[in-house]
Amino acid sequence: PGFGVKCYLQNGRVVFGGNYKTSSATSAFNSVTSINSVADGKWHHVAAVVSYIYINSLQGDQNYYGYNLYIDGVSQGVANNASTMFVISLLDNATNFMIGVDNSLTGMKYEDTIDDIRYYQRSLPAGEIQTLYLDGIPEGPVYVNKTATGNNDGTSWANAYTNLQSALSNYVEKKTIWVAAGTYTPHASNRKGTFYLPNKCKMYGGFNGSETDLAQRNPKANITVLSGDLLGNDNSNVLVTEATRQDNAYHVVSLKGSIQNVVMDGFTISGGNAGGDNAIT
Repeated sequence: PGFGVKCYLQNGRVVFGGNYKTSSATSAFNSVTSINSVADGKWHHVAAVVSYIYINSLQGDQNYYGYNLYIDGVSQGVANNASTMFVISLLDNATNFMIGVDNSLTGMKYEDTIDDIRYYQRSLPAGEIQTLYLDGIPEGPVYVNKTATGNNDGTSWANAYTNLQSALSNYVEKKTIWVAAGTYTPHASNRKGTFYLPNKCKMYGGFNGSETDLAQRNPKANITVLSGDLLGNDNSNVLVTEATRQDNAYHVVSLKGSIQNVVMDGFTISGGNAGGDNAIT
């Protein structure tokens, strides 16, 4: 209804799009929807970009508004309202910028928390959106504890990831990874599994699962092991041919590509068995 741009939640996903006014009619509302739900209790960075594009071609002039949605710095896709008719406006009379309530639609209210809003009168490129996302990420550690029983999302010791791979897969700069005492393997059964450390990753072991400050950890008391012994059956024989080591990961920890500024502190690395010419996954 009406002309203009809307960005709203629908079933936990972000929807972004708009209607524009042409010389003879209103285009149908067209939109792009986020790939995944953002109703997961986590902080998310949402960037909605409107761009006007005019194309002069032999097939006739074409002009439209494009709608590009980014969640946490990643494009969710592009929608547009293409028209061979002359585009007059994206707005109709009023140019209100409303947050939280859409007066034209019953029940369209957002009553949760928004911590920061920035409005630009230009289309932001993908690189700048990625920078804004990284700048906006809240400070604080990501928690890993194999015995945690909470939400398994890394947001606290109670809700810590129980798998270190989950923390590494979701790692973003500005965060640190805190790992509680225990033994962590890169895969349940695949010998080519490995702990890939992402660029600028800072990962600390030696926690008991209650600390609130990095200085409180005690790596000597809280032994944190990254182990390639996938079956947990190694004996004291460290030969490559040892039968109990034939399940072991070829590479326990790996760095790939132009990795720099990596910190890994407070861990014991053991149980690798890099016998033979085997690539890692």
